[in-house]
Amino acid sequence: MSQSTFIPLNRKKMMLKAVLYFLAGLVVFSLIYYGGEKQDYVNTNVTKVLSVVVFGFFGIVGATFLKNARDQNAGLYIDHKGIDDETTNIGIGMIPWKEIKAAQFKNEGRHYKLLFYVKKPEKVIEGGMNKAVQRLLERNKEDYQTPVVIDLSILITNKDEVMDALNEFSKQLEIRE
Repeated sequence: MSQSTFIPLNRKKMMLKAVLYFLAGLVVFSLIYYGGEKQDYVNTNVTKVLSVVVFGFFGIVGATFLKNARDQNAGLYIDHKGIDDETTNIGIGMIPWKEIKAAQFKNEGRHYKLLFYVKKPEKVIEGGMNKAVQRLLERNKEDYQTPVVIDLSILITNKDEVMDALNEFSKQLEIRE
């Protein structure tokens, strides 16, 4: 039995997402900014401000992907203590096995999401680093009935490797497919 399993982020995919978000922000900025100048039913100052806000949003999202791609420690850790989700900025951190009721692989199109059903989801949500992260965790709970959702498509792995690691470190965990 190994000490722990580390499943790193797919850095190329994260860099690609960052570039795509920056480009999308630039395209949307251009459409709103220059499109606003050619119409007369909305004040051009409103469209200019809106274009900057939209570009800022896309820039922030792209920057978070870039930050995650550069972090060598970003990924999913699985060991005898539990799981340590450091995959994204809304990563939960360490969740001990005793707090996890079950795990489920949810097929969403061409990729899987790994859901961990925890005993106290409200405690996990409150542990979010800020209000925005807490809202995203609440949204996960609404959509998946748990705040702990890990997108396997951003990791360098597949469903079988993750399942093997979960089985290796937690014999009592119920894994649903």
